[in-house]
Amino acid sequence: LLLTGAIKGSRSMHRGGLVVAQVAAVSFFIMLLFGATAYLALTSGVLLTGTGLVLLGWNLVGRGRLPAGATPQAAPLDEPIAKEPLKGDNSPK
Repeated sequence: LLLTGAIKGSRSMHRGGLVVAQVAAVSFFIMLLFGATAYLALTSGVLLTGTGLVLLGWNLVGRGRLPAGATPQAAPLDEPIAKEPLKGDNSPK
């Protein structure tokens, strides 16, 4: 298509060249559009898969199917962190 259009455009510069330029521009725009949508679909698919895996992991830990030690968890606030008094501690024993 591009070769025949280029040959026609070299013969009659006004008709064939403009048609080839329009066809090339439209096809390039369509390629850009498809490329952008494919890129967006790929990245959003990766993001959705990542968040889905994280949510699935949280769900499994919350239901007790995975051991809770598999995820880093903070110590509960109501438990004292140090069981024994530190040396040099002035608090009443």
